[in-house]
Amino acid sequence: MGELHGEGWTQVFAPRTLDDVPLRPEETPGGRALRSQRPVHEEFRITGLDGVDRDISATVFPLFAHIDDLSGSVAIFWDA
Repeated sequence: MGELHGEGWTQVFAPRTLDDVPLRPEETPGGRALRSQRPVHEEFRITGLDGVDRDISATVFPLFAHIDDLSGSVAIFWDA
């Protein structure tokens, strides 16, 4: 999908906990990694582009241009 910002990502995939509680952008693994500036790994549920609900795992790493200069993140997703 290329670059997709947090709010757009949550609109497309409707992330939620495994108990189906909706996640705001800042509550997703990506949002938490950016806020804490530390890697985050978590399982959660999304609705895929095909409309199918999936439980997935995500590991998100914050990226820094220089020390204390957060420039984004990289996320790796796979089926849980």
